[in-house]
Amino acid sequence: SICHSNPYDRDPFTHELHPVCTCSCVNISDPDGRSTSSEINKFDDMMHHLATTGTCRQVIAVDKSLELFHRAWCVAEIAEAKRLDMTQSLQLLSKATMQQRARTLENLDVRSMEASSEKDKELI
Repeated sequence: SICHSNPYDRDPFTHELHPVCTCSCVNISDPDGRSTSSEINKFDDMMHHLATTGTCRQVIAVDKSLELFHRAWCVAEIAEAKRLDMTQSLQLLSKATMQQRARTLENLDVRSMEASSEKDKELI
């Protein structure tokens, strides 16, 4: 959340901390992501909302090493957008990069992907 504090998230170009919101919202601490008031567990609702607006499309910017496909939440978002028939656009450094690394993508398994917490992988 960007409300009230930002101890570490920096702009990649200026290296300055991103500004914080000064709203009166209360941040919900919810390590398990199961609280109804938590922002964290709204993934399905938000993806559905974005898909039903009809104007949202997903741009998938893939890094050279294809690490994106080893991040559980990134793959979950791509899969959910596909399931919801959102327009998707895959942006690669080059077609050759994808062809060279195709084998690493053939056997993707969320259980072996990275996530900020084990609870995240369980939710996915």
